[in-house]
This record gives sequence, structure tokens and C-alpha cells, in this order.
Amino acid sequence: MIELDLTLHTEVLDFPEKIRKNLINDIDACIESGNIADITRYPRYQTHPNLFDQTEEHWVHLKEVITNKVSEYFDVNNSEIKAWAYVKYGREPEDASTCVWHSHKRDNSICSAIFYLDVPESSSATEFMDKDGNVYRPRLANQLLIIHDSSTVHRPPLWTDRKPNENRYVIAVEYYLKKVNMNTFADKGYVLVKGFLDPDSVSVVSRYLENSLRRYPENNQGGSQGDSSKISYYADPLIEMILQDKLEHVEEVTGLKLFPSYSFTRVYQKGEELIPHVDRPACEISLTCHIATVGKPWTVWMQTPGGEPTEYTLEPGDACVYKGCEIKHWRNPATETDINVQMMLHYVNQNGPNAGYKYDQRPGLSLRK
Repeated sequence: MIELDLTLHTEVLDFPEKIRKNLINDIDACIESGNIADITRYPRYQTHPNLFDQTEEHWVHLKEVITNKVSEYFDVNNSEIKAWAYVKYGREPEDASTCVWHSHKRDNSICSAIFYLDVPESSSATEFMDKDGNVYRPRLANQLLIIHDSSTVHRPPLWTDRKPNENRYVIAVEYYLKKVNMNTFADKGYVLVKGFLDPDSVSVVSRYLENSLRRYPENNQGGSQGDSSKISYYADPLIEMILQDKLEHVEEVTGLKLFPSYSFTRVYQKGEELIPHVDRPACEISLTCHIATVGKPWTVWMQTPGGEPTEYTLEPGDACVYKGCEIKHWRNPATETDINVQMMLHYVNQNGPNAGYKYDQRPGLSLRK
């Protein structure tokens, strides 16, 4: 690992001209046809994961260059890098009120890598300022910026120096990179996420449920999802807030765009069990988050169809994220556990067959069926 003196690093790469031209030609062809979605699948100025999935030789080469450079400056291996990318082109706003400094950090990223393919002399590029107040504006083609997202701010330029009727703009490919715990969710359909819920939130949920049990014992809703526990809560308002707030985190883990479905909380007691099962369509992407235990830890089991089962012992705040409709999951009888509190959050794929189960087909969150 090379220590960075500043919060951003820049260098001009010895990038093969043939590959550079192929990249620019791909982007230009989309711009001229009016169908930039051929590359980005999204409107202009948006971000998405698609560019890292391009299979053409020139896109693959660019990915390798970017990831290798990032690995030089951060203590990560290429296999630990996950990326979002977009092609940036067109003209920034000329309204000075929009050209203000703001954070470059997004999606829990550790850094960004921006590679400038084309910067015409008459064009400007976004300015970056590091934690010491140093300001930098890229002006060279084949220039790579590596930016510490947590301590760097940026602002778009005023494009008042643009020539009339000029069609060429800055063309840049930007990757948002993060160090991630590479998991097997895509392959196995489930993954352990350590520290999914922070300790303060775990404490609040635990105390809130304890108070709810004491104050409203008649509201315990056991049996609405089977008889695995006598005490359970469907769509509790506090847990529904967490369901919404953790949406982006679960999207990050799964790589999917999701809708919230519903939340469910169970207070298991000694002798209860969760029989092996898969979930209904509203639980397409599910997670169970451990809140508290009295007695010995109570493990949860996950199993892919035809695969070997995996046993997880969750600490408070840990979660197991899984494909609820595909992954068989269960808990054996709680013979040495007096109390086990679990928070379940359920989501559906926005682009899948279960998208109609958004909010579990309720008008909104926190409402009962």
C-alpha cells in the first residue's frame, strides 16, 4: 500500500490509443444516436453498475487498469473491489447557484477513480478540493484521479467558456469503489453481514421491545406467520422505519434494486423452534437480524436446494441476508436459550416477478394487513 499525502491523487496513464479511441467511439455512437442507454441503461448523469459488466476488450482493459491502480493506493485486493460506474458527458449547468462544494462520498464508497478519456481545450471539468484546501481541476486526456471520498469535496464548473455549437464535451468514466466483504450471496443465495445494525440501534430496539411487552401484552400477535413463536409483531412502526432506512444497505449486499415489503419481529422463548421452510413471495429478499439473547446463543441454519446446510451464530446486530423464497432456513428447538429476539426485514426485487408485493400490498409502511 502507498500512503497518499493528499486526499486525491492524479496521474496521466500510458493508455493505448487504440483502446482509448474504441471507448470514445462507443460513447460517441450512443450520444449521436440519442440512445446513451446503450451503455448506461439510465438517463444522463446517472450512476449504475453496468460498465463493469461490459465484455468488449477495451472496456475489460479499462476495468483492469482502474482496479490495479486503486489497489496500489489502498490496502485492498482487486477481488475486494466493487464498483459503480457511469459515462459523464454533456454540459454542466451555467447557473452559479448549482456550482457549490459538496461531498464526493456516496454509497459508503472508500474512493472514486475517474478516468478522463477526452477533455477538449475549450471545456472545463469538475473541481476537487482535498481536506487541506488544495483545489485541482483535470484538464488532460488519459488522466486518472483517485479520490478519498470521505475527505474530498467537489463542485461542477460554470461552462461559460464553451464555444458556440460545440458538440464535444468532457468524456469521463467514473467508478465508485468500496472495500467489501466479498460474499457468496449471488452464488449461494445467503450471506452473513456482521454489524448490520449498529450497537446504539440494537440497544434502542431491544429496550423498545422490552417496554412494548410490558405495556401492551395484549398486542402480542403470535401465530400470524405460523406458530414458531408465541410473541411476534407485524409491521411495528419502529421496525418499519428500520426496514426503510436499511434499504440501500441491503441493495448493496444483494446487488439488486429493491422495494421494502414488510417487517416482522419475533420474541422466541425456550422450547420454541422454527421448522425448515421457505417464505412467501413478499419475502423474496429477507434478512434476520439478531437483537438480544437470554441464555445460550441460538443458531440459524441456511441451505440452498441440494446443498449442504450452513449454521450461523449471530451476535447482536449481525444479520443473515438470504433469498427467502429459495433458501430453506430453520432453527432447531431452543433447549438452552430462554429468550431470543430477532428482527426480520423483507424486500422484493423492483425488476422481478414479485415487485407487486411492495409494502406487502399495503397502502404504505407501518400499516397492518
